[in-house]
Amino acid sequence: MDDTAKHWYALRVTYARELKVKSFFDDIDVESFIPMQCIELPAAGRRKRKAIVPAVHNLIFVNIETERLKQIKRHTSLPICYIMNPADKRPVIIDDRSMQDFIAISRSQLRGLEWIECTPAELASGDRVEIVDGAFSGVRGIMLHRNGRGRFVVSIEVAAVAVSLPAKYLKKV
Repeated sequence: MDDTAKHWYALRVTYARELKVKSFFDDIDVESFIPMQCIELPAAGRRKRKAIVPAVHNLIFVNIETERLKQIKRHTSLPICYIMNPADKRPVIIDDRSMQDFIAISRSQLRGLEWIECTPAELASGDRVEIVDGAFSGVRGIMLHRNGRGRFVVSIEVAAVAVSLPAKYLKKV
């Protein structure tokens, strides 16, 4: 693997400090992504308030050169560790196209998004599909049936996001 090329790494962050870690990477001009979601929180004596929070706790993605990430891990006290691929015992690296598709769906904030922590084996039986119409035209993912409903899933090795779409918007690839 080329240590000078940037790759998307999936990193585990301890004690729900993913926003602090993202701030660190932002400060040193390293592209990073945390999937976020809007939730309603109870408020004492009044109506619920909305908050934007990480959709999958303790998870951040960074687009960085291998050697630079090693240096950061070695010389800082950041609470991060690689998420390892169990098959080959190497850090999980997500290809650019898959990461951009995952970010596009994740940032949409559409109602009905369902966050799924997964492993690739859980999605192996689904068909690979591409969205052919609408706001996400060109995004590729997996068709997954959950609870009798068809769900379009954009997955990367450590997480997935799902949304219901009309079947006419999908084609098998």
